[in-house]
Amino acid sequence: MAVGDKAARGVEAARRGMGRNIVVQIVSLAMPPLLALVTAPVLAHGLGVTGRGEVAAGTATLLFLSAVLTFGLQESVTHHVARYPGSERTLLIQSATVIAGLGVLGGIGTWFMAPWLADGNPELTVIIRLTAALVAPTLVRLVPRAIASGRHQWGLVAWESWLTAIARAVTLVLLWLTGHLTVLSAALTIALIPMLCGLVYLPLTIRVLKTPSAPSAETPSQRAVLGFGLKIWLGSLSGIILTRVDQVLMVPLSNEAELGLYAVAASIGEVPTVVSTAVRNVVFAADSAESDPQTQAKRLQQASRLAVAGSALAAFALGATMHWWIPPLFGPGFADAWTAAVILLLATVVGTSGSVAGAGLGARGRPGLRSISMAVGACVNLLIFLVTVGTWGVIGAALSTLAGAFVSGSMNIVWLRRVFGIPARGFYGIRSEDVRLIRSMLTRLFRR
Repeated sequence: MAVGDKAARGVEAARRGMGRNIVVQIVSLAMPPLLALVTAPVLAHGLGVTGRGEVAAGTATLLFLSAVLTFGLQESVTHHVARYPGSERTLLIQSATVIAGLGVLGGIGTWFMAPWLADGNPELTVIIRLTAALVAPTLVRLVPRAIASGRHQWGLVAWESWLTAIARAVTLVLLWLTGHLTVLSAALTIALIPMLCGLVYLPLTIRVLKTPSAPSAETPSQRAVLGFGLKIWLGSLSGIILTRVDQVLMVPLSNEAELGLYAVAASIGEVPTVVSTAVRNVVFAADSAESDPQTQAKRLQQASRLAVAGSALAAFALGATMHWWIPPLFGPGFADAWTAAVILLLATVVGTSGSVAGAGLGARGRPGLRSISMAVGACVNLLIFLVTVGTWGVIGAALSTLAGAFVSGSMNIVWLRRVFGIPARGFYGIRSEDVRLIRSMLTRLFRR
């Protein structure tokens, strides 16, 4: 089959299956935060407030670097695989090589910075250095995941997400029940499980490596892939500052107990992000393969409205009840996490439409605009964090996240209106066509 026919078939499949793909993504992405509500109480009761904070500090740098050091290559590979079918082998080899090298450098840097990140705590220093050795393999697994996303193989992505969440939860529960749950064992479990579960992409990787590029396939140059990635990287870096840097810096600026409270609040606040992340991933891959601007705009606006509605419902359900279930579920010492969790839930809802709008900017070849939005939001976040966390602790960290999410999300919608003429009002509210789409999706789902 000709490459052009293959691309056209991929676009049509993306159009027809967008609703189903979003459902699959929601189901796959829901597992980690939902199971976090299982493992978080285990860590809380087994380690206490300070111990829970030490686990978060021990893994925060790994999680931070795993997102920062991609340099936008994960999104770039997804974009180019969707746009240029047949280029997977070249993209896999080039991107995996670059990202592995960056991971090695990041691990070395973390090794030397560990004493400062641990605020002089010798046991925590050892844990940070151990997890630093896993930065490179954790990064490399993101490349085959990006290829699967670009191919719209959301079932495979869902399987990896489920397997990671279940394996992590089962391991932590078993450690707790057998009396072997410590800060070290918990941190290594959190760090190792995602890397090992990334082996589900091994068959896909082997198939891609064995399949040479078609003679007529248009393969993007490494410069184009890196250029697109670097444009989107600033936004990704800023997004990580919005979501991750607080846990990296809270111990040096505050203490382990405040980080323990924040880790619990964040595990609750991340639950509604399932909806926005699922919609954003599917919209980005589908729009990258779409050539009709009107279809792109209508789909993007509808996706935003549905994502906001879904995340708001989830946030309301959690926020209205957690005042009663946090103390018995996590322990009396974590009761003060309730206020911060409410703020983080609000931040998720506020930033949902902007998150989907940012995917629209990237799919339209303007990731730099999204990066500007995220950079401004990150600056607002970091400024408020540095000013407030020393005095207000976990509340200051949550407020900084809320402010950053509002600023960056709003700017993404403004960019779409100014550059592409997409009305901002279309990103908010619920329309009759949205209700019909939901009814149709649920009907097909239950029939299956």
